[in-house]
Parts: sequence; C-alpha cells; structure tokens
Amino acid sequence: MALTTTYSTGALAFDAKNITLAAFTNPSTGGIGPKTLLRFATGEYCLVTSVTGTTLGVVRGYKGSMAVAHSAYEGVQYGLMLERGSAAAKDF
Repeated sequence: MALTTTYSTGALAFDAKNITLAAFTNPSTGGIGPKTLLRFATGEYCLVTSVTGTTLGVVRGYKGSMAVAHSAYEGVQYGLMLERGSAAAKDF
C-alpha cells in the first residue's frame, strides 16, 4: 500500500466530522474492498466515509486513537487499509 502525504488546510475541532486537505486523490476503488484511512502527524486515525473534492467526511478516533483538535497545516498521510497480516498493514 502506498501512502500519500498532504496537510490539512484549516484548524480542526476535536469533534469535526469533515476535514479539508490541500490535495486528495481517492485510492479506493469503491464498492466492497479496502477502506481509506487517514492518519494525522500527531497520531489520530480517521476512517474516510465520504469524499467531495478535497473535503472528506470521516469517523474520528479510528483504530483506538483519540479524536483531538488539530492545527492548520498539520501533516496527514492517507491510503488503503489492508487486511491484517499483510506486509503493508503495519503502516496503517
């Protein structure tokens, strides 16, 4: 799985449900398959549930991480979540 790095364009409250990124190309093929995950530089994971341009609808605090506030321009990585046990799964 290749991870893509970008950044958030604005500050986020801990309870924000939409995140706008500087750039986003959806790696998901749609339908049944891998899910797209996003990881902030500070460690919070988010599950991407919808995409409109570079604005993502997300479930915050995914994979047991804590939903916290984020500053503008914080680094973000995103990619597909793969099955456990695969070589790339340790990245996400």
